[in-house]
Amino acid sequence: EERRAMLDQARKFEAAHQGDRRIAWLLVEIAALFDFDPGTKEGLLKEARKLTKDPDLIAQITDDQRKLGFVGKPIQLRFTALDGRRIDAKEWQGKVVVVVFFATWSLPSKAAFIELKRATELAVTGVELLAVSLDSQRTQLEAFLRDNNLRCPVAWDGKGWDGPLIQALGINAVPTAWLLDQRGVLRSLDGLEQPDEQIRRLLGGR
Repeated sequence: EERRAMLDQARKFEAAHQGDRRIAWLLVEIAALFDFDPGTKEGLLKEARKLTKDPDLIAQITDDQRKLGFVGKPIQLRFTALDGRRIDAKEWQGKVVVVVFFATWSLPSKAAFIELKRATELAVTGVELLAVSLDSQRTQLEAFLRDNNLRCPVAWDGKGWDGPLIQALGINAVPTAWLLDQRGVLRSLDGLEQPDEQIRRLLGGR
């Protein structure tokens, strides 16, 4: 209801300030609140794209539309983890996979990672957690993982936003969390929203 109320306010601003260049930015910001509703998100992004020529905003819209295109499709996740393990999410067929994109320089990222660890542990079985770090410094990342007893596989290349995996998946904000079902299909771009409930639903209500 709060998200819908914010969208209503954005529409009122749009009606009162037609032609204002801020409208496109506003619509993209509102779209970020609707990861749980891909149809609404896609509509807002398309509208914003028509209203802007700003290259930075166009790049953000392109990333967000790329992510929407992954919903309902299998996601390829292969990387060498920080500890040297070779990870291929295909090996976790039959399990729900929670993927968190984070950086230790982002306090919300650190809090989200710890909360998702709690949510996956609460499920006990049938769930795996993996992380993708945008940190540039390995030592800071390793200290965070160690201090919080985070032992899941972590992808790290030190390239931040320019990392190949980040670029390929259209990640443009941290924290971001995705949920893959037991067949490796992306089911949620909004894994931070009530993760316990989302994981439970993907596990069949267990």
